[in-house]
Amino acid sequence: IACTNVANLLLARSATRQRELALRAALGAGRKRLLQQWLTESTLLALLGGALGLALAYGTGGLLARLLAENFPIPRIENTGVDGWVLGFALLLSIATGLFFGTLFGPAAAARNLDESLRESGRTTSQGLSGRRLRNLLIVTETALAVVLLGAAGLLLKNLWVMRNNAPGLEPENVLAAKLWLPPGKFTEFPARWRFFDEILARAEALPNVRSAALVANLPLSGGSDSLGFHIPGKPDPEPGGMRTANFNIASAGYFRTLGIPVRAGREFTKQDTAGSPGVVVINETAAKSFWPDENPLGRTIRVPTEGDESLTLTVVGVTADVRQSGLGTAPQPEVFLTSLQPAPPWPGLFLVLRTAGEPEALAGTVKTLPGSIDRDVPVPQVRTLNDVLSASLAQPRLYTLLLSLFAALALALAAVGLYGVVSYMVTQRTPEMGIRLALGAGRGAVLRLVLRQGLGLALAGTALGLVATLAVAKLLTHLMPGAEPGDPWTLAAVSAVLIGVALAATWLPARRASRVDPAVALRYD
Repeated sequence: IACTNVANLLLARSATRQRELALRAALGAGRKRLLQQWLTESTLLALLGGALGLALAYGTGGLLARLLAENFPIPRIENTGVDGWVLGFALLLSIATGLFFGTLFGPAAAARNLDESLRESGRTTSQGLSGRRLRNLLIVTETALAVVLLGAAGLLLKNLWVMRNNAPGLEPENVLAAKLWLPPGKFTEFPARWRFFDEILARAEALPNVRSAALVANLPLSGGSDSLGFHIPGKPDPEPGGMRTANFNIASAGYFRTLGIPVRAGREFTKQDTAGSPGVVVINETAAKSFWPDENPLGRTIRVPTEGDESLTLTVVGVTADVRQSGLGTAPQPEVFLTSLQPAPPWPGLFLVLRTAGEPEALAGTVKTLPGSIDRDVPVPQVRTLNDVLSASLAQPRLYTLLLSLFAALALALAAVGLYGVVSYMVTQRTPEMGIRLALGAGRGAVLRLVLRQGLGLALAGTALGLVATLAVAKLLTHLMPGAEPGDPWTLAAVSAVLIGVALAATWLPARRASRVDPAVALRYD
């Protein structure tokens, strides 16, 4: 968008100096000399603009990185900055812009027939029909590009709003979560792991102001999941030799109560579901609808392959509400919970979750000491509130939305400046015509509408082209933010209205100036 503005400025500059270049050529200046002069000037202007931009980037890069690090819990974001490669690329791009557009428009003015140049210039400097068409095409192009950025930012903003209003499926207030990592080579057998985590759980439940505590392998909203295949006895597999799949999780007794996850049918795990009791699982509503759509899943069994030819047969004893395991922007997936008190596939660690009577942060220090009080080889856990986990799940979508919105605002400003420049230049070139129209009786309102029609026509053409491009590229947004709706009509309509409003404002000032031209002054205008 900036390059199209540079092209338009150099094109207008070429038009205003067309007679000068023609006269220089008539007085003996060769095309090479004219091109050398033109490229020197345009490259110098590009370098000055690039240097100013680089100075601003260098001065604000560190501040921007600090602000992002304070507001977005994304790993290593505080190390973001402007390095030498970025600076060199930007400087090279500035030089290339000046050289490219200088070469594109400079020789055109110098190489034309001298008589034609002087005759077409007339008393006002102009590049004729081809020049006007090129300027209009550049404005339509940058308006279309601005629409693409505005449309993408609008779609991400709406999707972020939807994500914020999605129910997580649990109650995150007053919940503390600690990640317990097991040292390699220790607690490799199930009984040893069970004794360690059972002791952790018992000590956590005994802490003051703790209402309940539980263990879980993959914490909700954190994006962690483990997919496993299984069979349903009595139901054919999806394909020969294949299996059904679901996200498997491990939870202890009281887990669903601790996180405020409603149990829709049956029961949750109890401390009686031990290694010596029949194997049981709890599933979420999505799993129930996916695997037993017209049946009551309670009492049904699944068969999970284990080592060798053996398998583990588990009975469904409960159905819970869906939880957005992978984040607020992702629809719930089928999920199967195994109890931590029964043998299951090995896992590297578990989350200890506690629901407290007061502020959970007050217990963070005490919770960090629990693993070391049992085994000093267990590292200090990472402790954070579930509200922090919820906020972190929105961090990347918020960052993408913020950056794209900033780019879109800058694009809108550049497009407005470009449109204002073109319409203002057109008014300047057509000042004698405006004077003649007014002298022959045309009303000032007619002149105002004439200029507005030309400016808004370019904006409307660019908007239409930009909307088509937005629909074509918006599908890429789903990689940045799952659940984004690429073709939301209300968002695109709002974006179009914003751009047309800005275009109207950018066109109004030169249109108003044209309508106030003094016919006597305009007729003498050179």
